[in-house]
Amino acid sequence: MDTIDGLQRMVREFFYTNNFEHMVLSPPESIREFIESEIAYLSENVKATQVILEVGCGYGRLLEIIGGNANLAVGLDFSWSLLKRAKSDLANIQSVLLALALAQQIPFKDGSFNCALCVNATFGNMPGLELAVLAEMKRTLKPGGKIILSVFSENAREAQIENYQRLGLKIEKEDSISIQTREGLFSRRFSKNDLRKLFERIGLACEITRLCPISYLATAIRN
Repeated sequence: MDTIDGLQRMVREFFYTNNFEHMVLSPPESIREFIESEIAYLSENVKATQVILEVGCGYGRLLEIIGGNANLAVGLDFSWSLLKRAKSDLANIQSVLLALALAQQIPFKDGSFNCALCVNATFGNMPGLELAVLAEMKRTLKPGGKIILSVFSENAREAQIENYQRLGLKIEKEDSISIQTREGLFSRRFSKNDLRKLFERIGLACEITRLCPISYLATAIRN
């Protein structure tokens, strides 16, 4: 059985070396609906006066939308190769900054942001780190600031498998809540109860809505 440390190393290696643009290009219908629902929510709810943090920004696909709306959007990721692509693609958007860092060690002061996002089911790619990441997101929020998470729901298994097989990934291990591929991808599903318990452990109550049949959106306001 993989240790948590070993699994985390595998995930890091996977995200260092893969081209994630393929993940969102021509996906299965259910994944496409997730992506489009998420974009619609962020487009409507990110305000021009806000300072936003996106945890796990990857190559910056959503930062282009967020950065166009927010006063300042900071994208954080641990993969230099992904941030290098984001830096190139977003060079003309002055309101976007990029930071190379771990999600469980966010290098910003307490109360820096109006909103902290971890979207596109990225929160499910953090085995054993979920609570630490969520606590760091809370720490960096201003009073009244909002956390936004989008995750795969318990109904997403078939969509995950279809998408990973489309990408040529080989499923190596699976349990009732997660899938791990031979290449190192780890992807977890969450129930509403899972999300409520995580938020309760950092002292927040969350509201949970269904973005689409395979995903949840969880939000919480820092006191």
